[in-house]
Amino acid sequence: MIVIAAMTALVLISLCAMAIDDRTILGESVWLKPLEFGFAFASYGTTLAWLLMLPHNTATDPSTRSGNGCSSPPDRA
Repeated sequence: MIVIAAMTALVLISLCAMAIDDRTILGESVWLKPLEFGFAFASYGTTLAWLLMLPHNTATDPSTRSGNGCSSPPDRA
């Protein structure tokens, strides 16, 4: 959550700086790259936090695990 907050702050600072600072490199604002960087990492952090909150398989019975991620067919006698 700290990274998400820091990257959101970077986005807000970059937006304010773009409005105030007129410097450009090759026709683009010098604050565009930090803005994109902050947005990308804030999005990644938010998505990762959301995925980690989803329930996941916590089965303790080893016979329910197949090892390859696929369910095994039932045994036939």
